Amino acid sequence: MLQHEQHSTLFHHRINLLRHNAILRSKGNGIKPGTNQGYPGEKPDAPQVNDVTEDEVSGTGIPEAELIVRDSDGEEVARGTVDDDGNWAIDISGLECDEEYTVTQTVGDEESDPTSFTTVAAKSDN
Repeated sequence: MLQHEQHSTLFHHRINLLRHNAILRSKGNGIKPGTNQGYPGEKPDAPQVNDVTEDEVSGTGIPEAELIVRDSDGEEVARGTVDDDGNWAIDISGLECDEEYTVTQTVGDEESDPTSFTTVAAKSDN
């Protein structure tokens, strides 16, 4: 009987979490319906890259998610955090020009798929 009670309690907690998430998604808090915002046990959507300049890459993601920029070998080269409004910017001034990098976001223990971006090509001195 105890096992049945534990299962029932777990089921009700899951239902309450789903209701809570549905309410959050409906309140106009920037969460887009149909997107995964990094709920426990679910892989978050990949961060969006909106702009790349000589000094920084920026975009949008899940508020408070940890961001990791990696080079083509998968080595971490920069880090950042998404702000409370879902925006982020990471200093990339020390990275190689005209090279491809990726950025992922992590919520809890779940890491998103990578989003690729290419750094700005070096300016000519002509």
